[in-house]
Amino acid sequence: MYINKKSLFINLGIIVGVVLIAFVALYIKSLLTCPNPSEEIVKCIANNSILYVQEGCSHCERQQEIFGECDKMLNIIDCTKTPEKCVAAEIGAIPTWIINGTLYKGIYKIDELKNMTGCS
Repeated sequence: MYINKKSLFINLGIIVGVVLIAFVALYIKSLLTCPNPSEEIVKCIANNSILYVQEGCSHCERQQEIFGECDKMLNIIDCTKTPEKCVAAEIGAIPTWIINGTLYKGIYKIDELKNMTGCS
């Protein structure tokens, strides 16, 4: 039996392409949904904190990506758009969370924020 190498490579390429598209679709879907904790946890974190960010800040974007679509629930202040709020809050670095009057600089996981806000 003769196997055409060209058609074998084409079929293999199609299979690899379909698998890659499936992985990309799943990754995009994970970004568009709330993370593992429930919306109630995210709402609790939002009710007990403020996140200060700045437009174009890659660390800020990573912090928000952790929350997926739920980042819209957070209390976010963009220092680019309202610098006076950031000056008043004495924000020296971004991203910064204010939780119970304490400033927390950097990127935090949801579990860490749950503990910090008392939302566990």
